[in-house]
Amino acid sequence: MPVGWARLRSRGMNITVKNSLLPILAEHLQRSGDRREWIVTQKAGWHCGAYVMPDGEIIGQPYMPVAFSGGTSAIVGYVVRGTTEEWKIHVASLLQGNRSMMLCVLMGLSAPLNSLTGGTYGRPNGDIDTSYAMRISDLAGYLVHNRRNDGQAEYHIIPSVFEAEILQGLQKKSGFEALEEAGMLVKAEKDRFISKTISVNGTQGRFVVLIFRDED
Repeated sequence: MPVGWARLRSRGMNITVKNSLLPILAEHLQRSGDRREWIVTQKAGWHCGAYVMPDGEIIGQPYMPVAFSGGTSAIVGYVVRGTTEEWKIHVASLLQGNRSMMLCVLMGLSAPLNSLTGGTYGRPNGDIDTSYAMRISDLAGYLVHNRRNDGQAEYHIIPSVFEAEILQGLQKKSGFEALEEAGMLVKAEKDRFISKTISVNGTQGRFVVLIFRDED
């Protein structure tokens, strides 16, 4: 059975096994119903302005319909385990005095909060809006550059939770090295990370642009 039918079956759909009926079903699925273009992704994370959870749940409203086709084996890694108190004892307690690891954990926890910044400079689709009233200095976080599924450049602000406490006495480069060690940064062809000056509403601010490797 083709991969498409096997995937539908694995998700609980009863698909006919009669070869004479499968072409009719395929014709119906391709030509009937809503004909809008969908973005199909195998990776959780930010897609089209919405956050896709590993179990397929979509948080937010994407500017294009999004479908998650990732394997269900990853879901078990994101189920509820233990209690908040147990997390404090076995995880949070180990972060005390370790600013690099604290930075990594908090960056991961803050990732789903990106949309609360109002997109980037007011545009939910990730485009830069230089007329946005909020100044760069008011947007705590790092400017992250990536590319959308349609190939257009995309920017996000990752909130730097408790940045003053985390980075106190820690050089900027060390912070990025910690993020790279956690797998959140990938070295580019020439430079590991670059800085970029952007002017918003007459105010200039220099941000570090984290370079992510393009998907294969």
